[in-house]
Amino acid sequence: MKSKIDIEIIKRVKAKRLEQGDSLRGIARILKTHHSFPQQVEKMDTTCKYSAEQLYYLAQEFNCPISELYPPLDQFEPKG
Repeated sequence: MKSKIDIEIIKRVKAKRLEQGDSLRGIARILKTHHSFPQQVEKMDTTCKYSAEQLYYLAQEFNCPISELYPPLDQFEPKG
């Protein structure tokens, strides 16, 4: 299951992807993954998510600070 933070990151990546006109296959090429991987990530009923390394490469592709792909620190309460 994806955490609330995972979901927020995925939403931010998708928004950047659409803003820049990148296809899911284009993202897969950038990440050197199977062409269906980004689609699986964007489906909320799977456990697939981007790794820290993949987010680094996506930030490079989107020409943005990696922090733009993460939610603000105060958006979610810590577990526990």
